[in-house]
Amino acid sequence: VRALFESEVKANPITDAEERKTAVHDYMLRFSIVAAVFGAFPVPVFSILTDLFVISIQVKVVRDIGQFWGHKVDREAARSILGSIVGATGMRIAVHSVLNVVPILGSALGAASAFATTWALGKVADAYFSANGHLDAAVLRKLYGEAREEAREVYEKSRHLIAARLHNGKKPPG
Repeated sequence: VRALFESEVKANPITDAEERKTAVHDYMLRFSIVAAVFGAFPVPVFSILTDLFVISIQVKVVRDIGQFWGHKVDREAARSILGSIVGATGMRIAVHSVLNVVPILGSALGAASAFATTWALGKVADAYFSANGHLDAAVLRKLYGEAREEAREVYEKSRHLIAARLHNGKKPPG
């Protein structure tokens, strides 16, 4: 698990726009699925730890997408970008903690929420780095809201991959 966060993207920056678009999409999907698996953790006390793990996944996604664009992004810069999107992840943790009182509902909503926030943050990071970091917080929040809507559709299409990871230990493609 530790290697997941300490590793850097092994590819050089991707200059071809279509290749980069595909690579970013596949990367976002892979880590959104991982976030969903951790977001589904049903035990209230321990779910806070898994929620913190989801935040670490999201920091990694932002950092690594920046690298696809040729930017050197450290953890602090990635956290700063995440901080521009007012408390989205903090709100997700609060809601997830409350919902874990009802385990099945808490797990389902925790998975969906972790997937959606990770996907949306990846989309925002992609837009941010494509604009060379020249997007203000209001634009980032607007993009985040739009990406959350998109994430719902992607989540529905990916539910079988998440279920496989939760129940059979199968890995999604990518």
